[in-house]
Amino acid sequence: MQENDGFSSSRTGGPDLGMEDTTDAAPGKSTKNKTREQMIKEDINVGGFYTEKKNWKAAQARFASAFQMDKENAEAVWGLAEAERHLAMYKEAAEHYQLFLTYDPDGPHGKAARKGLEEVETQLAGKK
Repeated sequence: MQENDGFSSSRTGGPDLGMEDTTDAAPGKSTKNKTREQMIKEDINVGGFYTEKKNWKAAQARFASAFQMDKENAEAVWGLAEAERHLAMYKEAAEHYQLFLTYDPDGPHGKAARKGLEEVETQLAGKK
């Protein structure tokens, strides 16, 4: 018989702590999906905070994180384009403004997105 040395591992019959619980929290809503949605929402909210503070590098990082998790999230794409424009990442900003305009052209940021796209395209044309 093996002595209990106070340490737990899968070899000694202790619980496997590396397994994620993927049971449904509610019918149709998995814990995993809810966590992903919460992470996206948090990235967008924190990105918005950094945008208000004009910390464009931090805003770009948070919006990029949200965008990686949900490429169809209009708020993530909008925030990413805005941050990239302020960081003089004009090619990336143009791509994200164009993408945003395919998602929400008449929404609250539609007019500003068209103006931002025009601005970055002017910058890109000047660099040629």
